[in-house]
Amino acid sequence: MNLQATKLELMQLILESKNKDLLHALLRMLQSSGGPSTSVVKLTASEKQAVQEGLDDFENGRFTDFEEFMKEFR
Repeated sequence: MNLQATKLELMQLILESKNKDLLHALLRMLQSSGGPSTSVVKLTASEKQAVQEGLDDFENGRFTDFEEFMKEFR
């Protein structure tokens, strides 16, 4: 998967997420990175759980098609 496709997939997952802990963790991670780096971000237990729940949802097909989701905003 190329970088552009990865960014689009990430945007789709973020837009579809209803998990505030996960979104806050992602925001903190991106803001603290200051750009491309290999730094490690420490997640709280609830943030780790939120990330795992999001991954589990994705792996089990519990997500909305991006085009269907975007129809609400067009």
